[in-house]
Amino acid sequence: MRKKKEIEEALNLPLTKEEFISEVETLVRRDEMGYLEAIIYICEQNEYDPEDITTLINGPLKEKLKLEAVRNNVIKGKKSNTATLL
Repeated sequence: MRKKKEIEEALNLPLTKEEFISEVETLVRRDEMGYLEAIIYICEQNEYDPEDITTLINGPLKEKLKLEAVRNNVIKGKKSNTATLL
């Protein structure tokens, strides 16, 4: 398995994982975007292929994205879990 730094260098990303997550959270709070919308927006603005940034989406960000998908009926899940995202 490649290390995070190696992946970031291979993708030639100007953003670190922490910067990417911070940018997503800022867009969600400031511009009232959904998590998926914010991720796609960042990809479009920086000309990233969304598949290339999947390694940057894990931990709390991945969980928030998953909860948003459940809330929006994109994937099945327990509705009681969505309360933590609201």
